[in-house]
Amino acid sequence: MANLTPWHTQQDEAAWPVNRFRSPIERLFDGFFQAPSDGAAAWLPPLDVIESEKDFVVRVELPGIDPKDVELTVKGNVLTLSGEKKARAEEKNSGYTRMECAYGAFQRDVTLPEGVDPDRVKAEGEHGVLEIRIPKPESAAAKRIQVSKK
Repeated sequence: MANLTPWHTQQDEAAWPVNRFRSPIERLFDGFFQAPSDGAAAWLPPLDVIESEKDFVVRVELPGIDPKDVELTVKGNVLTLSGEKKARAEEKNSGYTRMECAYGAFQRDVTLPEGVDPDRVKAEGEHGVLEIRIPKPESAAAKRIQVSKK
């Protein structure tokens, strides 16, 4: 994708030594944020991670996705959420005047503390929000240490 408003000129690039790094980094981010070549917009569901004394709660916004169509896995200390937001079948051949809704496959990874027990992870979905509760491992809980006199 061409950049319509350049950040710098070649003359500027030579003037500042730090600018030698700018071009490769800009290319990296330009490629990362470009829409896929098939014209579909890249889509990742937004999520919040909340920590309490006993657990972590991950809330994911999944509008238009049935919670049963979402796959959750815990491998090591990584929670992976994946699925696909599908366009409605009756709209595929319609003549759009404007299209802002994004569709497509997605995957989000959330790094958890070591020692999380995958068998204790619970997930519930309602009204387009998936809530995942991950109990903290026993080793992560704060322990009071008794101080004794010498």
